[in-house]
Amino acid sequence: MESINENGDLQTMAKLTSGDCFGETLIFTSKAGYPGDVVCKGTTELILFSKAEMSRLIMSNEKLFHKYATLMADKVTYLTERVRILGHKTLREKITTYLNTLSMKQGTKTITLPMSKEKLAVYLGTIRPSLVRELTNMKDEGLIDFDRKTITLLY
Repeated sequence: MESINENGDLQTMAKLTSGDCFGETLIFTSKAGYPGDVVCKGTTELILFSKAEMSRLIMSNEKLFHKYATLMADKVTYLTERVRILGHKTLREKITTYLNTLSMKQGTKTITLPMSKEKLAVYLGTIRPSLVRELTNMKDEGLIDFDRKTITLLY
């Protein structure tokens, strides 16, 4: 999914794979439209539900209701984390917040990155060269050590 930010730059919001959902958080909103574009790289099959149909399905199936509620809670948690990270002004602050969050989740100071540096740059709202430059600066300052797949916090 892609969106054009306030600077006019194309920003990848998410890359979806088979079985993924999108728009699930907006089906019950009072606002019209979708705040981005869905770009398909190949043949794609979509299942569309109207608000009325989704309401009927959720109300008539307790298991579906609980799965939908869990999906919404997980999405709120994810978006809250993104806002917390992207709300920082500097790239270093964004990186540090992201790494601290991963360290807590993984229970270690040696973090295995769950995505490539290219995808991490997109997640942090920057470009790969800027991300690598800042990681290198942090390494030179003795704050972190890193290789292709891991980053070790030294603070």
